[in-house]
Amino acid sequence: MRNIAFVSAMLASALMCGAVDYIVEGQVEGLDGKKMYMYDYDRQVNIDSADVKGGKFRFAGSYDRNAFVRVENGRAYSNCVLDSLVTVDFDSHMASDGAGLTRKFLDLYNQDRAFDAELNKFGEELDSHGFTGEERGEIYKRLFDKQRPVRIKFYADILKNNSDGIGEYFVMSLGNFWGLEPAEWDSIYALMPEPLQQTRMAQTFNKKFERRKQTLPGAMFVDLEGKTVDGKESHLSDYVGKGKYILVDFWASWCGPCRAEAKNVLIPLYEKYGNNPKFDIVGVGVWEKGEATKKAIADSGYKWSQIIDAGRTPMELYGFDGIPMIILFGPDGRIVERDLRGDRLVKAVEDAIL
Repeated sequence: MRNIAFVSAMLASALMCGAVDYIVEGQVEGLDGKKMYMYDYDRQVNIDSADVKGGKFRFAGSYDRNAFVRVENGRAYSNCVLDSLVTVDFDSHMASDGAGLTRKFLDLYNQDRAFDAELNKFGEELDSHGFTGEERGEIYKRLFDKQRPVRIKFYADILKNNSDGIGEYFVMSLGNFWGLEPAEWDSIYALMPEPLQQTRMAQTFNKKFERRKQTLPGAMFVDLEGKTVDGKESHLSDYVGKGKYILVDFWASWCGPCRAEAKNVLIPLYEKYGNNPKFDIVGVGVWEKGEATKKAIADSGYKWSQIIDAGRTPMELYGFDGIPMIILFGPDGRIVERDLRGDRLVKAVEDAIL
């Protein structure tokens, strides 16, 4: 009821101030007699609904801005920017056509996708020529590093000039860009129009990068709370800052890259150095219920200590939203390195303890 009241008040205000009229339509299979819902990503509320008849639906109404929205029912979903006319597609999960703002958005969206297409094609060529492991990663990274400043400038130019749903979409793209440094976020955030700066999305990422700045190498660890696998209260401070180098793996059972990193890197590392008095590994299960974490621990044979049921709090405290996140803490509890993976992870541990 609270959300309905909020949206009603918001729309009433918008109508007085001059709202954006929109039509969003499309075709969807298997949902006749059901409703499609329109969800505002930034405000996290449903703003409209439409009946599906004969495989078709149409939203028509007014809103206070050209928001970035999701049209959905269950697994059927598509994204778009509110516009005077938008057609959405459920195969690509994106608008397929529309009026001027939609076409502008699709042009920018396709330019952004072209960066990924270039990287994917290059990766396939490396695979076809037999490059693997560290050698493949180093060659691939050279293209990524060459592309990186061009892509970040691309985002910056968009975000300087778009405070509507286009800006909201590219705030998410920038905020989730792999390896983006806090200083890079800060410089682009300062250029954003004030309405875009004040969106929930921009404020969320701003907080994330602020926390990341506070947990860079050299900073003291931030404590967190969870449970042991047998249900007792547990804290990161039970392990970190006790005179050993502690490698902390933030992970979840549903995270494929987390399980792969544990299998290929952490298990061999623990088998090699687990008895070293200078070193230990601690897992922290995030973003899921503890029962799922416990099952994965048992199935995968992880022998190091675990803190489970930590929720998303560790992600907020350490400023990350992707896992695995692996951080090496020093004997005094200060961060030695973070965002560790693969050979770089092994080297960081060996440099510390050998």
